[in-house]
Amino acid sequence: LFSAYDLDLDNSESNCAVSNRGAWWYTGCGQSNLNGLYLKGLSGSTTGMFWETFRGPFYSLKKSRMMVKRKQMPTTTESTTTT
Repeated sequence: LFSAYDLDLDNSESNCAVSNRGAWWYTGCGQSNLNGLYLKGLSGSTTGMFWETFRGPFYSLKKSRMMVKRKQMPTTTESTTTT
């Protein structure tokens, strides 16, 4: 669930949004945080913007892009009227 400073919904004993300095969809505090600070690369801190499986939690990313893809295209039932 999405956790923020004022709404702690993660599965951690601490508030991950406070300790990682950014609201995010946390299950624990160490997997990812794309709303963290920009700390210029290897920082030794999880307060930066990071994705754990990409260079680890202590490497602060410069930018990220989140894209949403539909699971399936909706079916359309367009009718053409000729006059």
